[in-house]
Formats: sequence, structure tokens, C-alpha cells
Amino acid sequence: MMNYVLVFENQKITLYANKKTTPSRDGYMITQIKRSFSLFATISFFCSLLQNS
Repeated sequence: MMNYVLVFENQKITLYANKKTTPSRDGYMITQIKRSFSLFATISFFCSLLQNS
């Protein structure tokens, strides 16, 4: 599951990098990518806590 999420995030960033968009759209996309990364980091952190306990 974690590997799948990581691959999905990488694909989303690759798609974003290849897409030519307007500056306002760029700001929105960057915000979304940052948000999804922070969510991914939080999930990873909790998973590691659960495995250690």
C-alpha cells in the first residue's frame, strides 16, 4: 500500500511538471502537491509508530 501511494505521488508530480499551465493554476497545483505530501508524511509517521509499538 505504501509503495503504491509513493508511486502515485511521483506520477502526479511528473504530470504536473510536464503540463504547461497559467501562473494562478501553478500556485494551486503546488499547494495541492505540498498538501498531499504532508498527508503522505503523516500517514507514514503513524504507520511507523504502529509497527514499533
